[in-house]
Amino acid sequence: MSRRDRIIDEVIDKFPNVGNRTLARLLVEQYPELYTIERARHSIRYRFGATGSRDRKKVNVCEHKKHCSLQLPPGINQVKKPLKLNQPGDWLVISDLHIPYHDEIAIETCIRYAVDKKIKNLYINGDCVDFYKFSDFVVDPRQSSPSNELELLRVFLKSLKKQFKGKIVYKIGNHEDRYERYLYQRASAVVGIEQFELDKVLGLGDLGITCVSSKQHSIVGNLCVFHGHELPKGMASPANPAKSLFTKTGCSGVVGHHHYLSHWCMTEGVRKVTHNTYSIGCLCKLVKDYSPVNNWNHGFGHARVNSKRRTEFRNYLIDRGQVECQF
Repeated sequence: MSRRDRIIDEVIDKFPNVGNRTLARLLVEQYPELYTIERARHSIRYRFGATGSRDRKKVNVCEHKKHCSLQLPPGINQVKKPLKLNQPGDWLVISDLHIPYHDEIAIETCIRYAVDKKIKNLYINGDCVDFYKFSDFVVDPRQSSPSNELELLRVFLKSLKKQFKGKIVYKIGNHEDRYERYLYQRASAVVGIEQFELDKVLGLGDLGITCVSSKQHSIVGNLCVFHGHELPKGMASPANPAKSLFTKTGCSGVVGHHHYLSHWCMTEGVRKVTHNTYSIGCLCKLVKDYSPVNNWNHGFGHARVNSKRRTEFRNYLIDRGQVECQF
């Protein structure tokens, strides 16, 4: 071992919780004839094996404490990273079917559009199933049971697999979230058991469907896709959900959850980058017991990702079984 290496090891042992820059300054102050600041920093990195795999093979890497004056363990990540869908191609984006309170005419119209346009990929953007009995609100015991809803959902998903030969993604919405919330509150003993995990209950893995968790979102090309419930509070019933989406995220994106179409376009003042945000319509019945009078409409989105990972998005309205492009 050379004299420089011995000196560096002595300094590291003496100051185990000091950062590399500070160590380098100490070496320059104590041994100015041997080190410049850059030479000292490089030598320290070399001794820690931080100058590449080739150098790590040449040197016995120092095994000292990592430089951290607070001695804290790594922080816990509560939310998964966004799912990135960058492959060029077309995506049908649907949301809020609320099975068994779905509108079969709207769904058939939407799927027929996808078949006619030869769209291979499907993004189910939350609330595909209602989970009525798991609601925190007062529920009618005569309404559909969770087991019945799950059976209808599985039949529907199997039929979708026959129509969409590409990738199918299932985003967990706030209504699917009702299941996990019910477990946490009333059956906490089974939380963590694999058979009770939501994706297992929904049967997604058996069908090869990718699951996006409740508070996770996706990025299709350069378009962020949210269900809506995972966004910051304050957009419960906005007049323009698309505008609220941009206010909360500051990027181009699409959201479901609100059951009606909207669009917002904003160009940054300095960079002159234009952002477009959208909310898409639902595919459930337009009149429900908790909202007999509303401004909902049926609809879906069509996203096209090009070779440069840029996304072109079209928002479609379904009116009495007819598809109309809105924006």
